[in-house]
Amino acid sequence: MRKNSKEIALSAVACALGTIALTVGTLYSPMLFTGYLFACLCMTLPLSRGYFKGAALCFLAINALTLLFNGFNFFDTLPFTLFFGLHPIVNEWQAKLREKKSGGAGAEKNGANHCENFGENSGGAAKAEEFVFDFSGGNESAQSGTEKPRAEKKKARFSAADVFFLLFKIVWFDFAMYFVWKIVFSAQTAIPFIDEHIFLAIAIGGSQFFIVYDLILFRLRKTVNFLIKKYVGKK
Repeated sequence: MRKNSKEIALSAVACALGTIALTVGTLYSPMLFTGYLFACLCMTLPLSRGYFKGAALCFLAINALTLLFNGFNFFDTLPFTLFFGLHPIVNEWQAKLREKKSGGAGAEKNGANHCENFGENSGGAAKAEEFVFDFSGGNESAQSGTEKPRAEKKKARFSAADVFFLLFKIVWFDFAMYFVWKIVFSAQTAIPFIDEHIFLAIAIGGSQFFIVYDLILFRLRKTVNFLIKKYVGKK
């Protein structure tokens, strides 16, 4: 019962914030992609606790409420519905499968206990070091010599499953963007060259953009997970 109440509360907060972000983005065109991004981050709130059902309901509610608030602006909401809103759920699924396969869940738990014990003896310094927004992955070991072995042990490894997920998401993103181009832009833009080579433009430019975007979302997922554990508590 307590778990259900936490799931409902966290999903409701995510739904409210995601609806606000997506509504503002669809009503004010310069902030459209920003609205997608913030709505995606809101989706990670229930996912940070493993609430996949809550995240799915949150996704549906954000779409429905946004359409009500933006006057049923279906075209601007469509990219979030087809891809951006579902992308965090797939990323969380990928991360859970990776942890399950490598036994990362137990190692992460032991590492958290180690940080808590170390933080008690050093005035909480270890907890501050635990939150590192780093794209290179090397700053954690530079901050403390005692953390170096653990940081190297937790180094991400690109498995066959990760390759499958990446290829699946690239194809999914490209097809979603092509569908949006056909529906929203009526298969025509202001640049004739892009219209003539739309498949190549999406396959090359769109795929490169997505790889960077996917990396950013995974990093932001870790940040959200840390903040939820710190301020909301563990499961």
